[in-house]
Amino acid sequence: MKALVYIQYGAPDVLQLKEVDKPLPGDDEVLIRVQATTVNRTDCATIRAKPFFMRLVTGLFKPKQQIPGTAFAGEVESVGKGVVSLNVGDKVFGFNDQGAGCHAQYMTIKANQAVTLPDKISYEQAAACPEGMHYAYNFINKVDLEKGQQVLVNGATGAIGSAAVQLLKDLGVQVTAVCSTPHINLVKSLGADRVIDYTKEDFTKDAQKYDFVFDTVGKSSFFECKSLLNPGGVYISSDLGELAQNLFLPIITSIVKPLIGGKKTVFPTPVDISGSLHLLKRLIEQGKFKAVIDKELPLEDIVEAYKYVEKGHKIGNVVITVKHRGIMTPTIVRRASFTVLGVVAQVRQSSETPEMFADIWQQFESRRHEIESLATGTHYFGVNFPTEKEGVTDYLAGMMVAADVPVPEGLEKRTISGSQFAVFECPVEAIGEGYRHIFTEWLPAAAVQFNPTVPVFEEYSEGTSQQPVCIHLPIQQQREEP
Repeated sequence: MKALVYIQYGAPDVLQLKEVDKPLPGDDEVLIRVQATTVNRTDCATIRAKPFFMRLVTGLFKPKQQIPGTAFAGEVESVGKGVVSLNVGDKVFGFNDQGAGCHAQYMTIKANQAVTLPDKISYEQAAACPEGMHYAYNFINKVDLEKGQQVLVNGATGAIGSAAVQLLKDLGVQVTAVCSTPHINLVKSLGADRVIDYTKEDFTKDAQKYDFVFDTVGKSSFFECKSLLNPGGVYISSDLGELAQNLFLPIITSIVKPLIGGKKTVFPTPVDISGSLHLLKRLIEQGKFKAVIDKELPLEDIVEAYKYVEKGHKIGNVVITVKHRGIMTPTIVRRASFTVLGVVAQVRQSSETPEMFADIWQQFESRRHEIESLATGTHYFGVNFPTEKEGVTDYLAGMMVAADVPVPEGLEKRTISGSQFAVFECPVEAIGEGYRHIFTEWLPAAAVQFNPTVPVFEEYSEGTSQQPVCIHLPIQQQREEP
């Protein structure tokens, strides 16, 4: 699989996109085929190991987890034997601020750090939600908010800030958001009651008084914002601040609170990822939360994404889309009348089909002896395209006609009337040539010529309510059971 790898701490230039082995899930983990991920401030801090004490978690001299990434969305490919909350085929999204290793085509993660996708949300939108929401929620759950209170959010267009505005409005407070001129309408659409344009005025000198000041980009300090707070007001920053002051000020301000009008600062230590994810899913389902996406880039451009995020000007989230070329998973499925070998290949962009099918053919060749040992008598190559649309047989026939690929001697190209199968029929002695023909000639040509935008295959998963697209190869005739 492709993965972003770094073996030493440093700037984004230490990152390399490489081919590495696919990970295996532990008993309490799931293996996820990543479809989308993000590059965020946490990821950038992780690869640099800044602040230095992060190394106590990430590795003192070099990274223990050599594939970065914290937020993701994808599909569960396999589950550990102790996992009961998720199933193979589930579409999920999740987050792990200690490192999920999701800047890759595949990743493993504990099952409680992923939840199923809400309906009608894309992988890209889902991946853009968890990081900012988790940190924003951990601002809010550190204080006692009441409806009608006044809250100021600095950095309201970032991943954390845009999430904070939406969470605060759901709680019924009055939100003043700080952003630049081009993004005023954006933060208003998220629910801000009032907007301060920092290019025109210094928010720390605002005449309005607030019960809470949340600096989600860490660009201010408690001392600069103290005058904004009502008596008993609270200041929270996402950054450690100069000389890591925000680690110590919560202790100091709690001691001298009577001398400064009861005002204090709190450090938002993030906890309970599972709780954040379940709350996030509920809010998305209720239409109360949406991710803000700055741009989408392919995995191949992820190093450039890191460099862009480090500039500190992103709006919301930078999403990385992850493509998957041919993935073949032979699966034996026993039926009453015959045994089926389901050969599975997933194609996201069918413009890649020639190279993709060449990859599949190489994988298939490696199992050829095993497959041929199962085959007896007449062998069928079936291409199954289940769909809710009518005219499935015509659709398949159209693909075969459009391809117009010559059929080798010994193969007969035909469709089975009234079914969803188009098949190639050949005697067992022609099996090797039949496989080669299917994968290297007919399917690539059919996919490209008929409709390049239609996925050619989807993964086969026995027992699912909606059988995805796959190749079925009936390979061993059996007696029908009474």
